[in-house]
Amino acid sequence: MNVYSIQLFSMTNMVAASGTLGPTVPAGFVYVLVDVEAYNRTIITSDNMAIANPSGGLLRVWVISSPTGVNQFQWTGRMVFNAGQQVGFRVGQGNWDVCASGYKLSLP
Repeated sequence: MNVYSIQLFSMTNMVAASGTLGPTVPAGFVYVLVDVEAYNRTIITSDNMAIANPSGGLLRVWVISSPTGVNQFQWTGRMVFNAGQQVGFRVGQGNWDVCASGYKLSLP
């Protein structure tokens, strides 16, 4: 059964020491990452966080450019993660809240 618009990941107060966090796609399923919301709590210049792509590289990176700048970010798209791949989020610096949603699709 396909489940649409599920919350794939949610965490508050995510920091660099947390490492790469996020669900690993179970056997028999595909996840489609559709939307990511991120909020930076510390708002210090050069605070940053990233969304990992299916190969473990970087899909998107957000960086605080000014203490008075934007501290809330959104990514919208379609990125497919196969069984065994991690929908990963990692912080380089700062304190972040992250919420990601998408599709959980069963394979035939």
